Amino acid sequence: MSAASKSGPDFIVIGAQRSGTTWLHRVLEGHPSIWVPPIKELHYFDDPANKRYFAHLRERLLRGLVGRRILSTWDLRYFLGRRNDDWYRSLFEPGRRRGKVTGEATPAYAILGADAFEHIKAVNPNVRLIFIMRDPVERMWSAAVNQAINKRGGGDVRLKQKPDSRAVKKSSYLATIHLLEQHFRPDQVFYGFFDDIKQRPAALVTDVLNFLGVEPGNVERLLPKHALNIAAGSKKPPADYELAMAAAHLPWLRDMCQRFTGAPEKWRDRYVALLRPTSVEAPEAARADLEAAR
Repeated sequence: MSAASKSGPDFIVIGAQRSGTTWLHRVLEGHPSIWVPPIKELHYFDDPANKRYFAHLRERLLRGLVGRRILSTWDLRYFLGRRNDDWYRSLFEPGRRRGKVTGEATPAYAILGADAFEHIKAVNPNVRLIFIMRDPVERMWSAAVNQAINKRGGGDVRLKQKPDSRAVKKSSYLATIHLLEQHFRPDQVFYGFFDDIKQRPAALVTDVLNFLGVEPGNVERLLPKHALNIAAGSKKPPADYELAMAAAHLPWLRDMCQRFTGAPEKWRDRYVALLRPTSVEAPEAARADLEAAR
């Protein structure tokens, strides 16, 4: 990794959404041996129509006004260039010229299909992927609260009592893991957990930097001064919502615990406790999942 690849970014933080990827991006951005683009989420592999173009342009112009800076050469390449693989590779040239490890973070990549992962591999066969996972019920609740804040100015959170299939897909990490194993070598993928960002951030960052092949140095200096941006804060999800989501995720989470210890086991145990008929009135499907989990 010391000789940065000329065929695309050296690493990509692929998700999951609402799992601390912004926090990790800031940490990596501050490391002297790492370069990341001015825009956090490039969305090249999941948004071919570039629907975020004007949102990104507005963001960069506002930052330029605040910092009294005009658009950079990188901005001109990003906004005026023709979107293709060569264009995407060129976005990392500023970092490569400085001999740095280059990468980007787009959490939406976590739910890409097989063809898109093959595309990533074609751009750089040796790319390294970082996949951070979070308690799926907490992740979905955080996403719902964040959506309410963005769309309704912090109003009441509107929740569906039945699990939304797309939202559940974003939290079904096993599907992503299986695809990653099919398309990339084991040494190309780093699996981490949001729990570690909260409880042992320095150790987690050290592991990530070692994975990327850069000297960690004084990791404590890289950690953001402000706490994680947790949209839900101290707000708890409604009991019915939490119960329904726990029942939806428990089946695949049992399988995940065969692969990982620590955080996933804590999630599973919490769901099992939630679904105990003695503590809450669980639906029949949840009862069946509970029995299978025992």
